[in-house]
Amino acid sequence: MKKKIKSRNTKIRTVKYKIYKNKYFTTIKPVSKEDIFLKTLKKLMCIYSRQSAKTDIERGIRWKKLLTNKKNRRNKHDKNLTNNVDTAVCKMVK
Repeated sequence: MKKKIKSRNTKIRTVKYKIYKNKYFTTIKPVSKEDIFLKTLKKLMCIYSRQSAKTDIERGIRWKKLLTNKKNRRNKHDKNLTNNVDTAVCKMVK
């Protein structure tokens, strides 16, 4: 879920929100990029122990790069990132 928030610079930025539903009430908490990154790292560590590690790690690194490159997130897709990802994966696998 995403909400638009106006900051002091009057720029509208989207913030990811998570809804926690309880028996009595619902709470909405913002999800920071660090949390997302930590989750991906945990996933990568779990995936790395499996046999199909290479492809999944590639996906994870790609996703991390897409998070960091705000400008390229919507315009450019995996084509430009494949070379960098391959080198990173080779290092990780070694």
